[in-house]
Amino acid sequence: MTTTTRYGMAAIFREDAAYYRCECTGFFHRFGHAVISTLTGRHGQDGHTTFSFSGLVSPYAGAMASLAWYPDRFGVKDGFRMGNYNLLSQAGANLALEFIYGGPHTVFSRFRRSKVQGGVAEDRNP
Repeated sequence: MTTTTRYGMAAIFREDAAYYRCECTGFFHRFGHAVISTLTGRHGQDGHTTFSFSGLVSPYAGAMASLAWYPDRFGVKDGFRMGNYNLLSQAGANLALEFIYGGPHTVFSRFRRSKVQGGVAEDRNP
């Protein structure tokens, strides 16, 4: 429900809610970019970054929707707590995309990769 709300609201507000890796260098710049990107989106033809209402609302909307399934067991306070956890996990996912997953400045870029041509693996870096 959280992701559906995020991308549905992003379509309504005409913003790009996808995460884009930082073009900058340095750990703290990239860390800050990943955390701030949790609450920002890209707008317009030039792709300028602005505050994303869908980025803020969606973690809480998903958590509050789950309260309908268990109304006697959980309250609104629990919904906000679960929403905070959702927001934190989105920031963690952005950090993983920034530092771990693909690209020249990530952890996996230091390992040697093979390129397959015609069914035979050839080493890229002889």
